[in-house]
Amino acid sequence: MIDRIKNTRKVIEELKEKDVSVLAIDIVYELDCQLGYEIKDLSDDDYCKLYNEIEYAYLKVENVDIGVIVECALDHMEDILNENEDFDLREECCYYV
Repeated sequence: MIDRIKNTRKVIEELKEKDVSVLAIDIVYELDCQLGYEIKDLSDDDYCKLYNEIEYAYLKVENVDIGVIVECALDHMEDILNENEDFDLREECCYYV
């Protein structure tokens, strides 16, 4: 068990050196899992819009799991991608809890 912990710490340090955060890993992993096969239909720009909106919401809300924020973002993907000013992921995801 201690070897796994040490290996994890080593990987975290290596990722830190590459400017990759654990939060970024969580968001990309959750977004990719929930998108599934639909991921191939998204442009890089659209993926980045979703990622940025999810990250921003996660950093601003309290006690809302990243999976819930991603689910809400995907349910309202058109609002995010079309930059609908009436939609606020930070507010909306709180209703999913």
